[in-house]
Amino acid sequence: MARQPYGAAWDLGADHGLLADAIERDGLCGRVHAVDRVPELCDRMATRYPALDVACLDLHRVVFNPVLGRTLVVVAGLGGDTVADAVERVLARHSGWPLDFLLCPVRQCWALRERLAALPLEVQEEALVCERGRIYEVMRLRVAASPRRHRQPWPAGVIRWPEGALRERYLAERVHAHRHSPNTAAAYAACLQHKDEEARRCVG
Repeated sequence: MARQPYGAAWDLGADHGLLADAIERDGLCGRVHAVDRVPELCDRMATRYPALDVACLDLHRVVFNPVLGRTLVVVAGLGGDTVADAVERVLARHSGWPLDFLLCPVRQCWALRERLAALPLEVQEEALVCERGRIYEVMRLRVAASPRRHRQPWPAGVIRWPEGALRERYLAERVHAHRHSPNTAAAYAACLQHKDEEARRCVG
């Protein structure tokens, strides 16, 4: 999804380092930093992937090094609230930086999108990815050049997901998962019936 060259990439909450290593091998980033707060994981990453710049610290305390070009910030494999916290902290610490965010939450996607909509971020791309039978939302966002004129992440997100069986299956799963939250379930159900404008009204 992130195909342009970046001066640096930061994988926050890198876990075992698989994603950071894949980004490094892709060759589009000048330097790839892998951050995790678990010392054992950091030691393992440093040994297994010597090309990565590994740092052991809480992702909320990360301060980026100045680089030429745009910086890619990756937050994947975490809950939506944690992802939102990380994005908000990064923006607060790096005001004015040319940043892209590549986000892939494992849960709380709706809550994440509601918080992202309040930030000066513009949607670049969205996709659904299926891995080991689970479907994940992936989105790439950019710090908006004009905070008042940008495409906000709509909570359901589906207007940019490709048509097909994967989209239909995921929406059906979301309807079931949010069955105790009538407005949210109704919005996903409207999208499932290809009524995106009606879905917007459900959440608006």
